[in-house]
Amino acid sequence: MQIKNKAFLAPLSEYTTAPFRMLCKRHGADITIVPLVSATAIARRPAYADRIDFSDKIDDCIQLFGKVPDDFSTATDTLKEKFPKLKWIDINCGCPSYIVQEAGAGSALLDKPQVVARTIELLRNKIPVLSVKMRLAGTWEKTAAFAEEVTNAGIDFLTVHGRTSRQGYSGKADWEKIREIKGIVNVPVIGNGDLQCRSDGEAKVKSSHCDAFMIGRAAMGNPRCFENGTTNGKDDAVEVMKEYMGICGELECAHISDMRVKALQMMRNFSGSAKLRGEIGKCKSAGQLETLLGI
Repeated sequence: MQIKNKAFLAPLSEYTTAPFRMLCKRHGADITIVPLVSATAIARRPAYADRIDFSDKIDDCIQLFGKVPDDFSTATDTLKEKFPKLKWIDINCGCPSYIVQEAGAGSALLDKPQVVARTIELLRNKIPVLSVKMRLAGTWEKTAAFAEEVTNAGIDFLTVHGRTSRQGYSGKADWEKIREIKGIVNVPVIGNGDLQCRSDGEAKVKSSHCDAFMIGRAAMGNPRCFENGTTNGKDDAVEVMKEYMGICGELECAHISDMRVKALQMMRNFSGSAKLRGEIGKCKSAGQLETLLGI
Protein backbone atom coordinates (compact mmCIF):
# COMPACT_ATOMS: atom_id res chain seq x y z
CA MET A 1 0.00 0.00 0.00
CA GLN A 2 1.49 3.33 -1.07
CA ILE A 3 1.16 5.97 1.65
CA LYS A 4 3.89 8.49 0.76
CA ASN A 5 2.65 12.03 1.42
CA LYS A 6 -0.95 10.82 1.89
CA ALA A 7 -3.41 12.65 4.15
CA PHE A 8 -5.15 10.42 6.70
CA LEU A 9 -8.25 11.35 8.69
CA ALA A 10 -7.53 10.35 12.28
CA PRO A 11 -9.92 7.72 13.67
CA LEU A 12 -11.75 9.65 16.42
CA SER A 13 -14.11 7.51 18.44
CA GLU A 14 -17.79 8.52 18.14
CA TYR A 15 -16.92 11.45 15.86
CA THR A 16 -15.52 10.19 12.58
CA THR A 17 -18.75 8.47 11.59
CA ALA A 18 -19.33 7.15 8.07
CA PRO A 19 -20.92 10.40 6.78
CA PHE A 20 -18.11 12.46 8.30
CA ARG A 21 -15.50 10.20 6.73
CA MET A 22 -17.22 10.61 3.37
CA LEU A 23 -17.33 14.39 3.84
CA CYS A 24 -13.60 14.50 4.53
CA LYS A 25 -12.86 12.32 1.51
CA ARG A 26 -14.86 14.67 -0.68
CA HIS A 27 -12.64 17.47 0.60
CA GLY A 28 -9.29 15.82 0.02
CA ALA A 29 -8.66 13.20 2.71
CA ASP A 30 -6.87 10.32 1.00
CA ILE A 31 -7.49 7.66 3.64
CA THR A 32 -10.17 7.09 6.28
CA ILE A 33 -10.40 4.56 9.11
CA VAL A 34 -13.34 3.17 11.08
CA PRO A 35 -12.35 4.08 14.66
CA LEU A 36 -11.92 2.01 17.82
CA VAL A 37 -13.83 -1.22 17.29
CA SER A 38 -13.62 -3.73 20.15
CA ALA A 39 -11.88 -6.95 19.12
CA THR A 40 -13.13 -8.63 22.29
CA ALA A 41 -16.76 -7.68 21.63
CA ILE A 42 -16.60 -9.20 18.15
CA ALA A 43 -14.77 -12.30 19.37
CA ARG A 44 -17.40 -12.95 22.03
CA ARG A 45 -20.40 -12.06 19.89
CA PRO A 46 -19.86 -11.99 16.11
CA ALA A 47 -23.18 -10.19 15.61
CA TYR A 48 -21.50 -7.13 17.17
CA ALA A 49 -19.88 -6.62 13.75
CA ASP A 50 -23.29 -5.61 12.41
CA ARG A 51 -22.87 -2.30 14.25
CA ILE A 52 -19.74 -1.37 12.31
CA ASP A 53 -20.31 1.30 9.67
CA PHE A 54 -17.45 0.25 7.35
CA SER A 55 -18.12 0.87 3.67
CA ASP A 56 -15.68 -0.11 0.95
CA LYS A 57 -16.97 2.92 -1.00
CA ILE A 58 -15.62 5.20 1.74
CA ASP A 59 -13.15 3.46 3.99
CA ASP A 60 -9.74 1.88 3.81
CA CYS A 61 -9.40 0.33 7.25
CA ILE A 62 -10.98 -0.82 10.51
CA GLN A 63 -9.14 -0.01 13.73
CA LEU A 64 -9.35 -2.64 16.48
CA PHE A 65 -8.63 -2.29 20.18
CA GLY A 66 -8.27 -4.94 22.85
CA LYS A 67 -5.69 -6.74 24.97
CA VAL A 68 -5.95 -10.42 23.97
CA PRO A 69 -4.15 -11.47 20.77
CA ASP A 70 -6.58 -14.32 20.10
CA ASP A 71 -9.49 -11.86 20.24
CA PHE A 72 -7.87 -9.79 17.49
CA SER A 73 -7.43 -12.94 15.43
CA THR A 74 -11.04 -14.07 15.83
CA ALA A 75 -12.35 -10.57 15.22
CA THR A 76 -10.34 -10.25 12.02
CA ASP A 77 -11.78 -13.52 10.72
CA THR A 78 -15.29 -12.25 11.41
CA LEU A 79 -14.63 -8.87 9.80
CA LYS A 80 -13.16 -10.43 6.68
CA GLU A 81 -16.26 -12.60 6.32
CA LYS A 82 -18.62 -9.66 6.80
CA PHE A 83 -16.58 -7.20 4.70
CA PRO A 84 -14.89 -9.20 1.92
CA LYS A 85 -13.17 -6.11 0.50
CA LEU A 86 -11.52 -5.19 3.82
CA LYS A 87 -7.75 -5.18 3.24
CA TRP A 88 -6.33 -3.36 6.24
CA ILE A 89 -6.51 -3.63 10.05
CA ASP A 90 -5.01 -1.05 12.41
CA ILE A 91 -4.14 -2.07 15.99
CA ASN A 92 -4.84 0.72 18.48
CA CYS A 93 -2.04 1.21 20.99
CA GLY A 94 -2.63 4.90 21.53
CA CYS A 95 -6.12 5.62 22.88
CA PRO A 96 -5.68 7.68 26.09
CA SER A 97 -9.22 7.04 27.36
CA TYR A 98 -9.22 5.95 31.01
CA ILE A 99 -11.91 3.34 30.33
CA VAL A 100 -9.98 1.82 27.43
CA GLN A 101 -6.72 1.76 29.38
CA GLU A 102 -8.37 0.26 32.44
CA ALA A 103 -9.46 -2.59 30.19
CA GLY A 104 -5.80 -3.15 29.29
CA ALA A 105 -6.17 -1.78 25.76
CA GLY A 106 -5.20 1.38 23.88
CA SER A 107 -2.21 3.16 25.42
CA ALA A 108 -1.98 0.47 28.12
CA LEU A 109 -0.39 -1.75 25.45
CA LEU A 110 2.63 0.57 25.28
CA ASP A 111 3.83 -1.34 28.37
CA LYS A 112 3.27 -4.69 26.65
CA PRO A 113 5.01 -4.69 23.27
CA GLN A 114 5.25 -8.47 23.38
CA VAL A 115 1.44 -8.72 23.42
CA VAL A 116 1.24 -6.47 20.38
CA ALA A 117 3.97 -8.46 18.64
CA ARG A 118 2.01 -11.67 19.26
CA THR A 119 -1.13 -10.02 17.86
CA ILE A 120 0.78 -9.00 14.74
CA GLU A 121 2.07 -12.56 14.38
CA LEU A 122 -1.50 -13.91 14.45
CA LEU A 123 -2.87 -11.34 12.00
CA ARG A 124 0.01 -11.11 9.55
CA ASN A 125 -1.23 -13.83 7.21
CA LYS A 126 -4.91 -12.95 7.62
CA ILE A 127 -4.94 -9.43 6.19
CA PRO A 128 -2.92 -7.79 3.38
CA VAL A 129 -2.16 -4.55 5.25
CA LEU A 130 -1.45 -4.30 8.97
CA SER A 131 -0.49 -1.27 11.04
CA VAL A 132 -0.16 -0.01 14.61
CA LYS A 133 -1.11 3.40 16.01
CA MET A 134 0.86 4.40 19.09
CA ARG A 135 1.59 7.34 21.36
CA LEU A 136 4.82 8.24 23.06
CA ALA A 137 5.55 6.10 26.11
CA GLY A 138 6.75 7.54 29.43
CA THR A 139 10.42 7.57 28.42
CA TRP A 140 12.32 7.60 25.14
CA GLU A 141 13.74 4.17 25.94
CA LYS A 142 10.24 2.66 26.31
CA THR A 143 8.98 4.49 23.24
CA ALA A 144 11.86 3.29 21.09
CA ALA A 145 11.69 -0.28 22.40
CA PHE A 146 7.97 -0.47 21.66
CA ALA A 147 8.31 1.01 18.17
CA GLU A 148 11.16 -1.32 17.26
CA GLU A 149 9.47 -4.47 18.59
CA VAL A 150 6.16 -3.93 16.86
CA THR A 151 7.69 -2.89 13.54
CA ASN A 152 10.09 -5.83 13.59
CA ALA A 153 7.07 -8.09 14.20
CA GLY A 154 5.88 -7.39 10.67
CA ILE A 155 3.59 -4.38 10.27
CA ASP A 156 3.45 -2.36 7.06
CA PHE A 157 3.58 1.07 8.67
CA LEU A 158 3.38 2.82 12.04
CA THR A 159 1.30 5.83 13.08
CA VAL A 160 2.76 7.94 15.89
CA HIS A 161 0.80 10.57 17.83
CA GLY A 162 3.44 12.83 19.34
CA ARG A 163 1.94 12.97 22.84
CA THR A 164 1.93 10.62 25.80
CA SER A 165 -1.33 9.12 27.01
CA ARG A 166 -1.02 11.22 30.18
CA GLN A 167 -1.07 14.39 28.05
CA GLY A 168 -4.31 13.41 26.37
CA TYR A 169 -4.74 16.25 23.88
CA SER A 170 -3.07 18.94 25.99
CA GLY A 171 0.25 20.60 25.35
CA LYS A 172 2.09 20.29 22.05
CA ALA A 173 2.83 17.17 20.02
CA ASP A 174 6.55 16.33 20.04
CA TRP A 175 7.41 16.10 16.35
CA GLU A 176 11.11 15.65 17.05
CA LYS A 177 10.27 12.38 18.81
CA ILE A 178 8.24 11.35 15.76
CA ARG A 179 11.28 12.10 13.60
CA GLU A 180 13.49 10.04 15.92
CA ILE A 181 11.11 7.09 15.73
CA LYS A 182 11.15 7.33 11.93
CA GLY A 183 14.93 7.10 12.13
CA ILE A 184 15.00 3.81 14.04
CA VAL A 185 12.18 1.75 12.48
CA ASN A 186 12.15 -0.20 9.24
CA VAL A 187 8.68 0.83 8.02
CA PRO A 188 7.05 4.12 6.91
CA VAL A 189 5.82 6.41 9.69
CA ILE A 190 2.58 8.42 9.70
CA GLY A 191 2.89 11.51 11.90
CA ASN A 192 -0.05 12.77 13.96
CA GLY A 193 -0.54 15.76 16.25
CA ASP A 194 -1.44 19.47 15.93
CA LEU A 195 -1.58 19.57 12.13
CA GLN A 196 -4.09 22.14 10.91
CA CYS A 197 -4.15 21.49 7.17
CA ARG A 198 -2.66 19.48 4.32
CA SER A 199 0.19 21.96 3.84
CA ASP A 200 1.25 21.45 7.48
CA GLY A 201 1.46 17.71 6.91
CA GLU A 202 3.29 18.01 3.61
CA ALA A 203 5.84 20.26 5.31
CA LYS A 204 6.47 17.56 7.94
CA VAL A 205 7.01 14.99 5.18
CA LYS A 206 9.38 17.35 3.35
CA SER A 207 11.40 17.91 6.54
CA SER A 208 11.69 14.12 7.05
CA HIS A 209 9.62 13.99 10.22
CA CYS A 210 7.31 11.38 8.67
CA ASP A 211 6.34 9.67 5.43
CA ALA A 212 2.64 10.56 5.59
CA PHE A 213 0.45 12.53 7.97
CA MET A 214 -2.80 12.30 9.93
CA ILE A 215 -5.16 15.14 10.84
CA GLY A 216 -7.68 14.78 13.65
CA ARG A 217 -9.03 17.63 15.75
CA ALA A 218 -8.53 20.30 13.08
CA ALA A 219 -10.85 18.34 10.78
CA MET A 220 -13.64 18.22 13.37
CA GLY A 221 -14.61 21.83 12.75
CA ASN A 222 -13.05 22.20 9.31
CA PRO A 223 -13.32 19.13 7.07
CA ARG A 224 -11.95 21.28 4.27
CA CYS A 225 -8.51 21.24 5.89
CA PHE A 226 -7.44 18.30 3.71
CA GLU A 227 -7.63 20.55 0.65
CA ASN A 228 -6.15 23.53 2.54
CA GLY A 229 -9.60 25.08 2.72
CA THR A 230 -11.08 26.96 5.65
CA THR A 231 -14.44 27.25 7.36
CA ASN A 232 -14.58 30.94 8.24
CA GLY A 233 -17.78 32.52 9.47
CA LYS A 234 -21.36 31.41 9.63
CA ASP A 235 -21.97 31.14 5.89
CA ASP A 236 -19.04 28.73 5.43
CA ALA A 237 -20.05 26.65 8.44
CA VAL A 238 -23.68 26.42 7.26
CA GLU A 239 -22.51 25.37 3.80
CA VAL A 240 -20.42 22.54 5.27
CA MET A 241 -23.29 21.44 7.52
CA LYS A 242 -25.67 21.42 4.55
CA GLU A 243 -23.28 19.14 2.71
CA TYR A 244 -22.89 16.93 5.79
CA MET A 245 -26.63 16.57 6.32
CA GLY A 246 -27.04 15.71 2.64
CA ILE A 247 -24.49 12.89 3.03
CA CYS A 248 -26.33 11.64 6.11
CA GLY A 249 -29.43 11.38 3.97
CA GLU A 250 -27.56 9.57 1.19
CA LEU A 251 -26.23 7.02 3.65
CA GLU A 252 -29.58 6.74 5.44
CA CYS A 253 -28.07 7.55 8.81
CA ALA A 254 -29.52 10.99 9.56
CA HIS A 255 -29.39 10.87 13.37
CA ILE A 256 -30.09 14.21 15.03
CA SER A 257 -27.72 13.47 17.91
CA ASP A 258 -24.83 13.09 15.45
CA MET A 259 -25.81 16.15 13.41
CA ARG A 260 -26.04 18.27 16.56
CA VAL A 261 -22.52 17.24 17.56
CA LYS A 262 -21.14 18.15 14.14
CA ALA A 263 -23.00 21.48 14.07
CA LEU A 264 -21.72 22.37 17.55
CA GLN A 265 -18.14 21.82 16.35
CA MET A 266 -18.53 23.78 13.15
CA MET A 267 -20.51 26.78 14.43
CA ARG A 268 -17.68 28.51 16.27
CA ASN A 269 -15.65 31.69 16.28
CA PHE A 270 -18.03 34.11 14.60
CA SER A 271 -20.33 36.79 15.96
CA GLY A 272 -23.37 35.19 17.57
CA SER A 273 -21.93 31.66 17.43
CA ALA A 274 -22.30 31.05 21.18
CA LYS A 275 -26.02 31.88 21.09
CA LEU A 276 -26.49 29.79 17.95
CA ARG A 277 -24.79 26.81 19.55
CA GLY A 278 -27.15 27.09 22.48
CA GLU A 279 -30.08 26.84 20.08
CA ILE A 280 -28.48 23.93 18.22
CA GLY A 281 -28.35 21.98 21.48
CA LYS A 282 -32.15 22.23 21.72
CA CYS A 283 -32.89 20.84 18.26
CA LYS A 284 -34.75 17.54 18.37
CA SER A 285 -34.96 16.79 14.65
CA ALA A 286 -33.06 17.32 11.42
CA GLY A 287 -35.89 19.59 10.28
CA GLN A 288 -35.48 21.86 13.30
CA LEU A 289 -31.74 22.05 12.72
CA GLU A 290 -32.22 22.89 9.04
CA THR A 291 -34.69 25.64 9.92
CA LEU A 292 -32.36 27.10 12.55
CA LEU A 293 -29.41 27.16 10.17
CA GLY A 294 -31.45 28.32 7.20
CA ILE A 295 -30.62 25.27 5.12
